[in-house]
Amino acid sequence: MKLLKIIAIATAIFVFITPIVFAMDFKNRIDMEHALIWQGKNQFQITNNASGTRIDIKDNGGEPFLVHRLTYYRTLKGPHHLRLLIAPLEIKSDGILDRDVLFQNQLFQKSEFVSFTYKFNSYRVSYLYYKRMNDLWSWYVGGTLKVRDAKISIKGKNKNEEKNDLGLVPLLSFGIDCNPSFAKQMELSLDADALAAPQGRAEDISLKISYIASEHIRIYIGYRMLEGGADNKNVYTFALFHYLIAGVRASF
Repeated sequence: MKLLKIIAIATAIFVFITPIVFAMDFKNRIDMEHALIWQGKNQFQITNNASGTRIDIKDNGGEPFLVHRLTYYRTLKGPHHLRLLIAPLEIKSDGILDRDVLFQNQLFQKSEFVSFTYKFNSYRVSYLYYKRMNDLWSWYVGGTLKVRDAKISIKGKNKNEEKNDLGLVPLLSFGIDCNPSFAKQMELSLDADALAAPQGRAEDISLKISYIASEHIRIYIGYRMLEGGADNKNVYTFALFHYLIAGVRASF
């Protein structure tokens, strides 16, 4: 219920407040992205003290995983843009423990068969300021407010333990677009949302090559890196994901 309230408030700000601030001269853009992802690492320790057990679930198999994300852009007056992103991420794997694992207050014993669930859903609202330098280059900078809906769980025989986390995270956003002079129907794009602080860090960085099929349709492929985590007295969790992405962008 708390998550739904946060999403509802963010959506209301996005849809209703911005037309008051900016003139209603805008274009819309929808980006539908699909990806195969591999885990570079997926470590956690809860609680983060001598009693907790640090484990990495990236070697439990099941890769690659299929994920999707949806992005909506609204172009407002002049260089002002807003972006709304929905990026669910949930992976499941299982295996036999090679040692005792204490997760929160639950002990999972060596040689026990367990199932892991890792969820890191991301919902973001961004303001972006675009600047076109010339016919070849453009760039943007801005800020993002991310709603993080995360969960880590371990399920064994007749027992299940999980850690949920719901919170707001500010991020810096920036990107560069290039239209090579030798390939007018191609575009190279670098996009990033990232921030580091003592409480943790988060990076979502992508590099794409797009084919401009028409004024309204672009098809792209590329690579995305998603990395981040936190290290505090209660939780240690850091994950790294590599994405092979493909998508379609429609403008209207």
